[in-house]
Amino acid sequence: MLTKKKCERVFTLYKRYAMKAFLKRNYSKALECMSYACRTACYCNFKFSDIELEALVIQISGLLIKRKTFTPQCGKFVFYDNFNLNDRVLARQYINALLSMSSKLLVISSGDKDNISVYINDILQQNSKIEFLFLNKQLPIVDKIMQISCRVASFAPEKAFIHTTPYDVVGATVWGAVTEVERYQINVTDQTFWLGINCMDYVIEYRNYGYNLSSKYRGIDYSRLLTLLYYPVTNDISFLGLPRGEESGMIRLLSGGDFYKILGDNNAFLNMIVGVLENDKNTLFYFAGSGQQWKLKRFIAKKHLENRWFLLGNRPDITAVVRHVDIYIGTYPIAGGLMTQIAASCQKPVIAYYPHYDSWNNLDELFCGDTGLPKMMFEDIDEFNHAIHELIRNPEKRVTDGKMLCRALQTQSSFAADLKRIVETKENSTAIPDISIDTNRFCELYLNAENHYLHTFPACLINSILAKRRPDLFMIAGIEFIIHYNKSKLYRKIEVKIADVFRK
Repeated sequence: MLTKKKCERVFTLYKRYAMKAFLKRNYSKALECMSYACRTACYCNFKFSDIELEALVIQISGLLIKRKTFTPQCGKFVFYDNFNLNDRVLARQYINALLSMSSKLLVISSGDKDNISVYINDILQQNSKIEFLFLNKQLPIVDKIMQISCRVASFAPEKAFIHTTPYDVVGATVWGAVTEVERYQINVTDQTFWLGINCMDYVIEYRNYGYNLSSKYRGIDYSRLLTLLYYPVTNDISFLGLPRGEESGMIRLLSGGDFYKILGDNNAFLNMIVGVLENDKNTLFYFAGSGQQWKLKRFIAKKHLENRWFLLGNRPDITAVVRHVDIYIGTYPIAGGLMTQIAASCQKPVIAYYPHYDSWNNLDELFCGDTGLPKMMFEDIDEFNHAIHELIRNPEKRVTDGKMLCRALQTQSSFAADLKRIVETKENSTAIPDISIDTNRFCELYLNAENHYLHTFPACLINSILAKRRPDLFMIAGIEFIIHYNKSKLYRKIEVKIADVFRK
């Protein structure tokens, strides 16, 4: 079972190995150990930054990247992405906005060119202002760092916008050295630990929660924190259908996101869905998202709801899916931002049950302004059941609420204008309220989901580092991996992991 103390021990272990590798001038191994330390911290979020890792990445950055300084050219921007340029994060929003602000835009991606969003690929191919660099994923860490830093120096940008994962040691190392450029971190993973605080000049938060977390727990000065609400991007991929999708008279409910967002807190979300389906027999529930499905399927079977509760996985036609349902239900204990906004953009009503109010679940922050919105969040189950029953029975209210939410969304043009304003002024348009954040509860939620449903932490311990230094931890993790992982995928995963260990 994963505990906070165990997570801290493993984090400290990886950090110690990183320090030892650094002292031996094995910078590649040091960065690899740092990446595993960051991934470990993300599993339960017992902390949100680390002073020693921040200092170490700056030291490695200065030692690895030895180059001549350059003179930034006005109007040249870089967009660096470590999410494989997909539509599930904010790449498309920022690329579109930066194109309207820059004379030249260099897009750098660490992902496979063949797997990026078709919409982003069209933008890259059709706009003459864009240059792009796709890194070979098989390149060693140091080679990636050198390739990016050389390309950035030759491009000589004025500003850089960094859209990256919490454990991206390559990006942190590169941008820690490029001090000529005005660097903006796009904090899309505001709820979790991440590396690179001292490698950025400014951090763009998308909500008050992230702003408060960065100032209070990451130690980032208020003068470096900016806020910019994003908007949802949609696609026109043809509808692939839904189970029981052709039946008339049924009200279709949808929720979506990574499975950790609905698992935990004594199955509050799952039991709430059961209650809705039992109270209104003309309803169907769909969940679109990723994770191991077998435990959820077992729960659904236990409740005898296999014909009314459907797991859709990750749907490429998610916009069409949303358009073909009637009501969107917010996830709990962790709210989902983009899915909520996509539902609103399709003029669908949004409703959520939050029996324990948490500052990271404020859906109102996903919309412009805080007035004129229908009530979406309910802490009392009876009030929630009454409200969703009213939406189920009243099509006019569904239409009215959906239109109100759609009108309150940030738009592509207003997003671009706001980005231009905060970059030019370095100021937020309104004062940011002080928010209380219960970090202990947040950690407990992650641990609960990991221990009872996800069981993904063992994968963080199956690597060549622990195989050589701590074979006991490596073997235990391997056993846990075998016990908990989907058997249909197990043998392939083991084969890949073992090959990776021996290759290194």
